[in-house]
Amino acid sequence: MEKMKKSSRNIKLWPILYVIGCDLLFFWVINVTFLTNVKGLSYEQFFMLDLIAAGVDMLTTVPILYLIARIGNNASIKVALLMFVASSVLFTFGDSFALFAIANVLYFKAYQFFIVYPIILENNLEKYGAKNDFIKYNARGKLGYAILTLLIAFCAGFLYDANAYLPMYMCIGFTVSAFIMSFFVRDETGGRYNATKVLSKSDQKLDKSLVVFAFVLFAFVLIFKGCWYIGNHYAKISLQEIGIIMQALTIVIFVARGVRVFVDFFIEKIINKFSRSLAVVLPVLLIVGLALLSIPLIVIQDFVTKLILISLGIVIIFAIYDLFKLYIYDIIVKKFPKDTHLKMFWLNTLFDTVGIFVANIIITCAVANLSVGFALLTIVATSVIALILGVIMYSKWFKKEISATDDEIL
Repeated sequence: MEKMKKSSRNIKLWPILYVIGCDLLFFWVINVTFLTNVKGLSYEQFFMLDLIAAGVDMLTTVPILYLIARIGNNASIKVALLMFVASSVLFTFGDSFALFAIANVLYFKAYQFFIVYPIILENNLEKYGAKNDFIKYNARGKLGYAILTLLIAFCAGFLYDANAYLPMYMCIGFTVSAFIMSFFVRDETGGRYNATKVLSKSDQKLDKSLVVFAFVLFAFVLIFKGCWYIGNHYAKISLQEIGIIMQALTIVIFVARGVRVFVDFFIEKIINKFSRSLAVVLPVLLIVGLALLSIPLIVIQDFVTKLILISLGIVIIFAIYDLFKLYIYDIIVKKFPKDTHLKMFWLNTLFDTVGIFVANIIITCAVANLSVGFALLTIVATSVIALILGVIMYSKWFKKEISATDDEIL
């Protein structure tokens, strides 16, 4: 009985670890303003940081997978959180582009090691007969993160105005706390792998239909994540382009985060009820959100109208991301054999990174020759590809689920 209680506490602590440890809290609110106004980077240098980090990620992704397989889940989660600590410290105290580039590489790398988080949660739930609660516990983590970031969005701008480094000190505090907490939670199955088998194609053969599905799914992830990432970053730049002050930007982000909390509160129900149609609905919302960030900068002169439309675009961009991310998690867990999950979550992160890399190249080239508004239109056009892939997934695979089970389809 005592062992079961301890296991229950362990499972319940994982969403808390996710809340405080899955990102550089506080930094994401002020990252553009902090690195451009305080650290002196240009917009081109700011996006070059992501281009460099994504490039390094792609070059080292196979060795990282091998390392994760060798050291196991428990060590990997600690490595991820330690990298978040190092990244936050370098962003705070760094004084050169090179140091910021290293900080961003560590930030990206942390996410590669963090892929074991859903696997650990799945393993622990399965061990104690609660495998069907995977979405519920993931949703708790997303909701907790959304609520915390809502509060951070409200106060980060004011802390920044008081002292530009205060939000960064808070960021370091959260990353250190998460790293310490990682020593009190663990994968109770051990989370060890045979590294050779993880990297081997022959040991994880998939049905031909499932291979095609995986190809389309990860192409969808690549385009969607790349376009969303640019939209998320350029949301603040769009507001800065119309001359909004930091306090007003903070209020807009706070409202957007509030909508995100509302969506995350129902995220489990949304995925369970509308999982078939989300492949189409999510890219449609992405296109609309990106269009609202770009078109007002080009065709609208009135400041208030611009502010309202761009703010609405930001709300949409913020609201859909947790839903997208958990939706992909749900697909991987339900559609692919368990012994392929590490590789599938790794591929998900890899295509995330490739998407960011490609989208950054597109936007960097566009910004060099076009205004921000027209540059963002290139991302709007790119996001249409995600819609096409979503329609393919829905029509070829998900639509069949109306009259068949998952096992019958795949």
